[in-house]
Amino acid sequence: MPSCKLYQLDAAASVKFLAPVLERLKSQGSLRYAELPDEKKTPLKVYFLESQKNEFGEMYSFELDEEIKLWSREQGEYSVSATVPIRAQFFAKDLSPLVCVFASRFNAVAFEEAMHRLCAAEIFLPIAFNLTEKSEAIRTNFVDVQGFRIEQLRDDKEKRASVGGTRLQSSGAWERYVTRMRGELVTVIVKVNGSYVRMASDGMLRFQAADDDVRLVRNLILELKRLGVM
Repeated sequence: MPSCKLYQLDAAASVKFLAPVLERLKSQGSLRYAELPDEKKTPLKVYFLESQKNEFGEMYSFELDEEIKLWSREQGEYSVSATVPIRAQFFAKDLSPLVCVFASRFNAVAFEEAMHRLCAAEIFLPIAFNLTEKSEAIRTNFVDVQGFRIEQLRDDKEKRASVGGTRLQSSGAWERYVTRMRGELVTVIVKVNGSYVRMASDGMLRFQAADDDVRLVRNLILELKRLGVM
């Protein structure tokens, strides 16, 4: 399933630091942001592949070298480099200055850290969703809640629960865990434009493959902003 993580750009720092870094990436093809702690000091780089303007802003395609830690009996813990694809949608107009990084959570965070190093500033500010605070708005505005995970339940025996099904917003499970036991809603799966999207409180989204995943994410963001979830 495709996944992405949402960020908000620091507008001032973006103009001062991020824009020049992106231009250097375009002109040079790659930039070194760190190195492995090995004898060769193997460089870790961000590689620019392409950028394309679309109706919502501009989509960048990168590759990223990231450090992976392994272990063996002979060497103990050691690091190797792995290269992964990254796509980043920079939204314009009504959603500026939001960025959606299409990657797994691990790879998105690695990209975030790499860009911070290249810019020598914290440019990508992670977005969080107020799922718990806005649980009633989620319950009443999405036509089908197919699953949710809740933690820190106010019960001596039950501390967390994961529930799957259909139309859970009107189920006894939602009433029990979310309303009465008032736990922390950390993930919820909702239907958006015919596709199911898993939202996590740390701004991570996972969804069914769509013909236009940028449009799907944009439509969800607009709804979440309207509801005050983000």
